[in-house]
Amino acid sequence: MADVILPEGHHEIIQRADDPKVEPWYEGTAMRLSASLRYHVSEGALGPGRHRRETTVAIHMDPKAAMELAGQLLDLARSMGWPLPPQAGRQV
Repeated sequence: MADVILPEGHHEIIQRADDPKVEPWYEGTAMRLSASLRYHVSEGALGPGRHRRETTVAIHMDPKAAMELAGQLLDLARSMGWPLPPQAGRQV
């Protein structure tokens, strides 16, 4: 995967993400959140015989940011009434 440094500003990826993964990164001192992005209609028709290319985005973050993200995702899921996996409600 090629490294990309985004310029300052707001960047919003409008493609839908599939296959999310959270994994340790950099000897366990940080984490990486990655997902594959779906083909977007703005890219035009592929035509016969052309295959969709996959794009993967990975975001590296420190443990504090990762835990803040996890908490926000859990709060969002609860507020939206989304079903939670059994382990999500456990307290440590």
